Amino acid sequence: MAVRIRAPKRALTAAALPEYLSMYLAEKRLADELTTKLNGMKATMMTYLDEHGTENINGHKTIVVPGVGTITRERRVSTTLDEDAAEEWLVAKNKRDEVIHEVTIEEFNQDDFYRVLFEEKVPQHEVDGFIIASENYAFKAKAG
Repeated sequence: MAVRIRAPKRALTAAALPEYLSMYLAEKRLADELTTKLNGMKATMMTYLDEHGTENINGHKTIVVPGVGTITRERRVSTTLDEDAAEEWLVAKNKRDEVIHEVTIEEFNQDDFYRVLFEEKVPQHEVDGFIIASENYAFKAKAG
C-alpha cells in the first residue's frame, strides 16, 4: 500500500497554527504507535528466525517467504584486543618496552584558566574575547 505524503506547508499563519499543531501531534502519536508495533513484529520474527531459519557459513539465518520476501538475521562480530592479556604475554616475553610507550599529553585546563583570569582581575570585556558561543535549536511539541 503506497502512502502519499503531502509536501509540508511553506507558510503558516497564526490562525492556522492550532489546527496544524493538532495535526502534527496526532501524526506523531501514530508514528510512535507504529514504531512500537513494528519493533514488536520484528522481535517476533527474530524469534521465529532463531528457531526455524537456515544458517549459512557466516552465521546468518534466513527464511525465504515465497511470494512475499526474505527475512534475515545477520551475524555481526566485532573484535577488540584484550590489552591486559596482551601485556601479560609481553611481560612474560620481556618485550613490554617495545610495545608500551609512555606519552606526554598537553591539556588545556579550563578551570585553571578561569582561576588565572580571576587572580589577574581580567576585565569582563577581555574575558568575553575568549568565549565562543554556539547556538542550536530543538523542536518540541506537547499536547496540552
